[in-house]
Amino acid sequence: MKNLKNKNAFTKKYRKIVVFVTSIFALCILFVFISFNSIKLDSPDMLLINDICKNAAKAYPDYELLSDIDFNGDFLIIDNEGRVVYSTKKSDITSLNDAVYKNLTHMRIDSKDAVLGEVVLLNSNNDKINKIKSHILISLIVVIFIILLILIIFGSYVKKSVIIPFTRMENFASEIAMGNLNVSLVRDESNVFGKFTESFDIMREELSKARTREAQLKKREKELIAQLSHDLKTPVTGIKLTSELLKVKTDDDYIREKVSNIYEKATLIDTLVNDLFASTLDELGQMQVSLRDETSSVISEIVKKYDDRQLVAKTLVPECIIYIDLRRMEQVIANCISNSYKYANTKIDVTYQIIEGYLQMDIRDYGKGVKESDLALITNKFYRGQEEENSMIEGSGLGLYISKLLIEKMGGEIICSNANPGFNVRLLIPLS
Repeated sequence: MKNLKNKNAFTKKYRKIVVFVTSIFALCILFVFISFNSIKLDSPDMLLINDICKNAAKAYPDYELLSDIDFNGDFLIIDNEGRVVYSTKKSDITSLNDAVYKNLTHMRIDSKDAVLGEVVLLNSNNDKINKIKSHILISLIVVIFIILLILIIFGSYVKKSVIIPFTRMENFASEIAMGNLNVSLVRDESNVFGKFTESFDIMREELSKARTREAQLKKREKELIAQLSHDLKTPVTGIKLTSELLKVKTDDDYIREKVSNIYEKATLIDTLVNDLFASTLDELGQMQVSLRDETSSVISEIVKKYDDRQLVAKTLVPECIIYIDLRRMEQVIANCISNSYKYANTKIDVTYQIIEGYLQMDIRDYGKGVKESDLALITNKFYRGQEEENSMIEGSGLGLYISKLLIEKMGGEIICSNANPGFNVRLLIPLS
């Protein structure tokens, strides 16, 4: 945006220069024109016109006698009736009005208080001045035209060498800012930005290589996390099995309590590892679901399997065929029950209902719920509500995110809401 403003400012400045130069020359023309119009004609050659008038009075009425005299100037004589009776050269003046209209110098021919006619000088200073005015005006117009032509040529050069390359660089910078590193910049060393365009394009290529390397490193990192998560499952499962065995074998209440703590911690680790593994697979684009028809009774079996604390109030599941990935469905329901254990630790009501194309499963606890502002965010990756962040309860913010991801891959939906009191998770499980 800043580059666009700079370009517009440059264009406006250039236009102002053109307008300024044109205005200056227009003012020059106006000044010259006004100056010439303000020039007063010098007093006519009174000696010449007086000499002509005196000789014309003597020669009257035979003005042809004047042809023998060299007056060093052309003139014509108009009689009292307005007719041209004598002229030293051809002229378009046919009356005194024409002479007055053309601002020619004229004088009466007087003889003993009688007016014999008018002498009109044909070689007037006004004609010379008007010719000079015309020549100067034409010269100024030609000069302005040449200057405008130069400005246009200069403007074309500036547009080709500055504005167009600048626009290309601006568009290029915008694409780079948006992360598009596949747009190359035209390298043109004939303009002032030639070296810069080459440098910027080299920078783009290096950024593209760096991004590729970064993507490869991130992929390797995710693959490593996925591998480690997978490898951790075996020892964690071993710890859980050993703990269960020890709880059965020992009669010492103290040892049984400690073993139970070990089992709970191992279960927590197992959940976190599973969530981390699923999240990493999703980032790698390898999160797959294998859908097949299952009877609705498997949902009851999953709930029973993960209801370790016996807090779930079971209800009958309507008989139907659902289209799910059983292993992924276990993970979804396990996450929902685990969240209720962790944050509410109250009884849990699980109810079912068949609606259009879905088996609706509601998992409701009677805890304090979540803030309304957190409802739209709690299924986001790594998001935990403000109260959960400030509590001592351990969590990763992946449980509901993974549940949403998996249920949507199976063609279903998850809806979280406050139950007043408590918190409700609604799963829409697709029917076959």
